[in-house]
Amino acid sequence: MDLLIINHRDLKHPKAGGAEEVIYQISRRLVKKGINVTWLAEQVDGLKR
Repeated sequence: MDLLIINHRDLKHPKAGGAEEVIYQISRRLVKKGINVTWLAEQVDGLKR
């Protein structure tokens, strides 16, 4: 199964907060269960992809 998460920010975003941490933790658990997770977020100037 594949899952696409679309969120305004990811963990590297300077204004990342609790929502991004929760998404990250849930995603890690899903990956451990064999689900392919892709997180789509905006690009911020100066941050690596």
